[in-house]
Amino acid sequence: MKLNIFHKFTIPGNWQIKAVADLDGDGKADVLWQETNTGDVAMWVMNGLSIVNGNYVVKG
Repeated sequence: MKLNIFHKFTIPGNWQIKAVADLDGDGKADVLWQETNTGDVAMWVMNGLSIVNGNYVVKG
């Protein structure tokens, strides 16, 4: 039996995707976000559709 579990969450409207690229050199696309009010920048390290790690790159 195969079980598929999906996590659904909402990104606040003031965060925008600024880039989708291989940011960590593993050959997989990652996501770079920016918060438009504060200028904060965050990165999601991805493995396909799964978020492996996420953290701020720059705090505005």
